[in-house]
Amino acid sequence: MSDATLESIGFALAVAISTLPIVALIVMQLCRRGSRLGGSFVLGWTLGTALLLAIVIAVADGAGADDPGTTSAWLGIIKIGLGLVLVGVAVKDWTSRPRRGDPPVLPGWMAALDGYSSMRCLVLGLMLSTLNPKNAVLVIGGAVAIASASSGLPAELLAAAVFVVLVALPALVLVLAYALLSVHQKDRLNRFESALEAKSMVIMAVILLVIGSLLVANGIAGL
Repeated sequence: MSDATLESIGFALAVAISTLPIVALIVMQLCRRGSRLGGSFVLGWTLGTALLLAIVIAVADGAGADDPGTTSAWLGIIKIGLGLVLVGVAVKDWTSRPRRGDPPVLPGWMAALDGYSSMRCLVLGLMLSTLNPKNAVLVIGGAVAIASASSGLPAELLAAAVFVVLVALPALVLVLAYALLSVHQKDRLNRFESALEAKSMVIMAVILLVIGSLLVANGIAGL
């Protein structure tokens, strides 16, 4: 496995287990045409991730991230900046998490998912993967890691492909699994969704804090 792939796996896994898209997908499965809506969402989620990843890698390559002779100082600064953003988001999520006994507060659009068309779910997937700050920063971090660690275009393409597959796989498995589950098993999944809603901000706060701290440390080491 190439250095670029290894450097970016942590970011990909963090995006893959983001709680917001997983909760949204489970809610979609409870709607009429749930499998169709979920499939459209996964397609948009995957395309948005691939598009943002490709754009950032291209920009980083154009700035000389893949040039061994280029100073790594600016890459260190970028990593420190991304890390501080993630740490800040983690602190915000932690301080605004629901207290024990308080119901979780979900985005208003989740309640309207039953009325969404397949195209609207695709657009929702695109927006969550590219415009949601938490996901966008993680994808950007992964792209910078790929661009700075790769030894050429083939290594970049391989790392980017692995990144996108890892991000899309949990969502795709969830949609396929739900289509094959029995009624009893679906009830268990619904209970899991309720538990995930309650703990989503805590889970993401911990993940973002760890990755953000590692990014800052890595960036400082590269100065």
